[in-house]
Amino acid sequence: MAIGTMLVLALLAPSMTSASEEDTRVPATEEDARKRVVFWNLFTGGSSHEVVTELVARFNRRQTEYVVEQVDIPGNHITSKILPAVAGGVAPDLTIFDRFLVASYAARGAFEPLDEYAARDGIRGEDFFQAPWEECLYDGKLYAVPYDTDVRLLYYNRELFREAGLDPDRPPKTWSELREFSQRLTKRRPDGRLEQIGAVPSWGNTGLYLYCWQKGGEFLSEDGSRVTLDDPRNVEALTWIRDFVRDYGIEQLLTLQTGFGAESQNPLITGRVAMIVYDVGTLTMLQRYGADLDWGAAPPPYADDGVPATWSGGFSLVMPKGGRQPEGAWQFARFILQDESQRYMATSSNKLPALRSAGEDPFFQSSPYWRLAIDQMRFSHYRPVSAVGGALSTEMGIAVDQVLHGKLSPEEALGAATRETQAQLDRFLDKNRGTPVDWTIVYSILGGMLAITLVVRGGFSWRRMQTMTIHRRQALAGYLFALPAILGLLIFTVGPILTTFIYSFARYDILTAATWEGFDNYRRLFTTDRYFLIALWNTLYFTALSVPVSITISLGLAMLLNRQIAGRALYRALFYLPTVVPLVAGSLLWAWLFNGEYGLINVTLGYIGLPQLPWLTSEHLSKPALVIMGLWNAGGGMIIFLAALQGVPRALQEAALLDGAGRWASFRHVTLPMISPAMFFMTVMGLIGSLQVFAQAFLMTNGGPVNSTLFYVLHLFREAFQNLNMGSASAMAWVLFVIILAITGVQFVVSRRWVHYDGGVK
Repeated sequence: MAIGTMLVLALLAPSMTSASEEDTRVPATEEDARKRVVFWNLFTGGSSHEVVTELVARFNRRQTEYVVEQVDIPGNHITSKILPAVAGGVAPDLTIFDRFLVASYAARGAFEPLDEYAARDGIRGEDFFQAPWEECLYDGKLYAVPYDTDVRLLYYNRELFREAGLDPDRPPKTWSELREFSQRLTKRRPDGRLEQIGAVPSWGNTGLYLYCWQKGGEFLSEDGSRVTLDDPRNVEALTWIRDFVRDYGIEQLLTLQTGFGAESQNPLITGRVAMIVYDVGTLTMLQRYGADLDWGAAPPPYADDGVPATWSGGFSLVMPKGGRQPEGAWQFARFILQDESQRYMATSSNKLPALRSAGEDPFFQSSPYWRLAIDQMRFSHYRPVSAVGGALSTEMGIAVDQVLHGKLSPEEALGAATRETQAQLDRFLDKNRGTPVDWTIVYSILGGMLAITLVVRGGFSWRRMQTMTIHRRQALAGYLFALPAILGLLIFTVGPILTTFIYSFARYDILTAATWEGFDNYRRLFTTDRYFLIALWNTLYFTALSVPVSITISLGLAMLLNRQIAGRALYRALFYLPTVVPLVAGSLLWAWLFNGEYGLINVTLGYIGLPQLPWLTSEHLSKPALVIMGLWNAGGGMIIFLAALQGVPRALQEAALLDGAGRWASFRHVTLPMISPAMFFMTVMGLIGSLQVFAQAFLMTNGGPVNSTLFYVLHLFREAFQNLNMGSASAMAWVLFVIILAITGVQFVVSRRWVHYDGGVK
């Protein structure tokens, strides 16, 4: 466990103990007498949140032994918080969890098996739909129980069918019919751009999974030890998707896709897409926003030589290891699994229940579309239950992206994805782990090094204070006041940094004890990690492009606003204002500006007669687009350059003009040398910041298209928090540290030739 985490827990131990003791005191009210069950809920809004809140209230009213305390945490936060919570001994008793991720976390020991509870209370798999129940099983054990489920259906616009001369009561049933209908339903604008598309297999809630299942393909061997992404049937499915997309052109499709908005502007409702596969949540969306839409639903079309197939996802209830009230957690989970609770949950939040009997409720049976959804559960599959399920899904998505952009053939892309996922699976299954890290020895060595450093530095400071005659007391007081900050720096910054250095030589996934691996993490980065060099190249390319452009724009703005012009103070404030906008908000704003369909930038280009560009959907424009977005914060550099320009003596500039120097010569030989310290500062800080670029790509492009914005820190983030390879991520962090240190060191050496301070060149 990291030094910082251990110390935080140690500092919190008294309060945690007090809370535990308080639970055992004689309470003042009946509710206080009940045992407290901490429940993490990932639905933080809408009808789903209301349903969970009501279920908690019902359970608390109907029994007197336990009281459920609901804690609302967004789903993406739960997946990142659950492992540290388990490792730190502060896990909740029960949580709603993405069913697809259960196996990945259960394989690492994060969840309690529920087999004994289920057997004791008669919770049987045959009472549930097959797909959601089996997705809760890993390695022969039950690690979750299904909360809800869904299923994929084909939704289509009946009015567009009529306009194209197609029978609205006869949607496509096979792949060949889907392709034929799509061509008849597609419309183009006079300039050739797509106005309306019939269908795109890679859109909607499908992924490659659906089409592989319809061809009879598999993703893992029966024993779960071998990845079979390169199954010939999977290759055939991806080939069909590629050929389908080629009919329209990938960049045109992606540009059209950027015009899709939120639920109320769903492409099916707005008529931009005539047919698309979504989950059953679309039934609710269409009822809410598609009142004027004549729509229909049908089973997803399947391969001409294949079999009917769809797939289900959804949420589950899990009991994290270390919960204080496992029995109370199970009692609440069992309450949610009852027929009455499942009916209430499903009908009130318009979800498909996981319990078969709840599907017989009149709410579902009275609707032909809900009956269709329940019927399709017979053909429903679920994503592979594996410790590397998340990695397999990510690699599959990358393979599809590469094939659709023409970078690799289906065979090559799925072959590379298979090798990458197999390497991660082999690493997980390898039981020949190294020697466990003895943290007592590590902490002793690190603590000794820090103690020696403090003693040496303290002795040096003490000797200096002894030579003082006037300010000795003030110096001692200064050190005492600084001591908390120094200790905080050592404990919460230096300590974790040094701990990651240890992790970079170990295998570590937060819950399993770290074991020594030597230089294997570093070796894998440069030999078998196929994304490492891509991410490094993208980051260096972005840095080389963004830093000079940003400095140039900042300096240009500073020079303009250093002049005596009307409203100068207002302009300065306006240019600086974007720097205080949160990065997340700024990224979302620029995603709208770069939108290929209705973004302000493309609208402006079209207005002046220039071609509209696929900013974020083109591998060639994606990085320049993010560089342009970076100019949004040029106001911060402008302030620094403005302060430096105001420090340039006017007498020197006037003397240069008297000597016959023009404006360029005066700037080059007088102004630039005088502001060179600011230029040096901006260069160093710009390089450090751009080498750590993350949020923009994470929020706007997610590393795409075809890994063109897969930056170094984004790859590090995926390795740490998606693949849970903390050792490899730590090695990546230290490689980045060395790169930044080397580049910064070179800058300091070179700066001696061109940076001028008051006393001359440094």
